[in-house]
Amino acid sequence: MFSDQRNPKKIFRQGVGIVLFNKNKHIFIGQRRDSSISAWQMPQGGIKAHETPFQAAVRETMEEVGTDKIEHVGETKQNYSYTFPAHFRQGAFWGQTQKWFLFFFEGDDQDIQIEASESPEFRAWRWARHEQVLAGIVPFKKNVYVQVLREFVPKIKAF
Repeated sequence: MFSDQRNPKKIFRQGVGIVLFNKNKHIFIGQRRDSSISAWQMPQGGIKAHETPFQAAVRETMEEVGTDKIEHVGETKQNYSYTFPAHFRQGAFWGQTQKWFLFFFEGDDQDIQIEASESPEFRAWRWARHEQVLAGIVPFKKNVYVQVLREFVPKIKAF
């Protein structure tokens, strides 16, 4: 957990985010299963007590995307945070602070199994060009996505 220095009662959940891209330099996005709106996002999740952020990113990729056919390409220089809208807050958490990882997808599309988890996160998935990724993101995450993509797109293009 991480607390906001300006208001220590605001606790942020520690997590990871994953930018998974394929040989066409397109990025994986999934449509959230638990949302009534067309909310798309990149894989993300919390860090368990026994995990490093990298281990959590690999686990989350396996749970949400259903594949381990990935190559680690990079990670963000810093963590990025966002605040949940009031109706999204869970318990004491005001938001999330995330370390983001860049993975190259080494498999074929049939290797992606979003239904493989006991509780799937996504109802649908697709590959998107980096400039399309922001189109379906919920507004409260958009600033983080802009910053993460600004950091990773040059690496994706150079890969």
